[in-house]
Amino acid sequence: MAGPAIQIEAFVLRRLPPSDSFQRLVLFDAEHGTVSVMHRVARKPRPDQVNVDLFDEVTGSVELARNSAGAGAGAATVISGAGAGIGGPGGMGSGPMWFVRELRVAARHEQIGHDYETLRRASAFATLVARNPVPQESRAAVFGLMRRAFAAFAKFAGPARETGGGAGPAVVYLKCLYSFARDEGYPVRQQWLATLSPELRESAALLLQTPLADLGGLDPARLCDGDVLVRRLAEYLRGHTELEVE
Repeated sequence: MAGPAIQIEAFVLRRLPPSDSFQRLVLFDAEHGTVSVMHRVARKPRPDQVNVDLFDEVTGSVELARNSAGAGAGAATVISGAGAGIGGPGGMGSGPMWFVRELRVAARHEQIGHDYETLRRASAFATLVARNPVPQESRAAVFGLMRRAFAAFAKFAGPARETGGGAGPAVVYLKCLYSFARDEGYPVRQQWLATLSPELRESAALLLQTPLADLGGLDPARLCDGDVLVRRLAEYLRGHTELEVE
């Protein structure tokens, strides 16, 4: 029996394999943080069936099952740490059970899936958000970052990279990783940049001060290898913050 319902505005971070007639979706909601919900999958195609994909921006409502206390591993649950989403403390396999009542796709970024490297970097960013609790006061900023991030990944994916200047997927991911850590309150610019060589520091500073949407206008000759900067930033975050970073 269904219980209370809430409205959601969220991005799809993960799609787990369907079980029976449901598929589990891990979402990041602008108000409630990271949540996992069960979405009914039709056994036969229907005209009104909504099929969601990774990185989709979705709106709609989810409802709480009345008998959800102590739900097992098949339940839809909060996956973040204490206070990070609907239901407070929880992890995969614990917490309240939420089911999709209504779901609409507000924006889709299908270009991301057309290029392997772009898909890999966009997935890494989605995983970063899914793994790390986002406090309530930061959720609106992170939601806005995700909107800009997936739009940038899609804009500079595949063939578009040929005319995208310095905006390869590693560069976009670097900007996303930095922005997420900054919004979580870590002094990344002050501390991380100081660990870099002058050449890397100059390139990183240029990237960090450029909005995501404008990365394509940068001169590649002024940029160092984005993969090197990503590796250095990830190493710094693992050693100096509590963030879980791939």
